[in-house]
Amino acid sequence: MIQPIGALPEGTTIVYFRAGTTLPFVSSVDGLLEKSGVGVSLLSRGVMLAKMSEIIIEREIIRFAYSERLYLKSTGGLKYER
Repeated sequence: MIQPIGALPEGTTIVYFRAGTTLPFVSSVDGLLEKSGVGVSLLSRGVMLAKMSEIIIEREIIRFAYSERLYLKSTGGLKYER
């Protein structure tokens, strides 16, 4: 999931082939940053989003509207500011 932020004001949910990656089944940039201990900031989001897009763009199956329920699952129930 990509939470609604300036670049993507509506947010999005991307379904992709996960085989060959270490990404969790349900993941978001904010959730991955939180788990890594880096912390969620505008800069860290941008860097992580760029890194993840390299992996996901070639594996993308379909996009859906942003799902806050899945986003919260990916962050352990935490919600971060836009």
